[in-house]
Amino acid sequence: MTCYAVHVPAADPNYEAIEWGEPRRDERVRVVQWTCDCQATFYELRSAAGLYFLYRSAPEAESARLFRAEAHSLWTDLLNGRAR
Repeated sequence: MTCYAVHVPAADPNYEAIEWGEPRRDERVRVVQWTCDCQATFYELRSAAGLYFLYRSAPEAESARLFRAEAHSLWTDLLNGRAR
């Protein structure tokens, strides 16, 4: 099987800790970007009601709602091992 999505690298020793909270189930979301689900934990950049947030599959959690630029910056940090 070939993976086409991005794989999350190991975390940098000085990574930024993302504040994770319980996922909300009361809103419609759009998945904007995602990482490969061949790993035990995968991530998604999601959008809902004009705000963006990160979703983590295991343990299931979501980051705070952020404006687009802030969320994309956090997503980039996650994909480069600078946030977890």
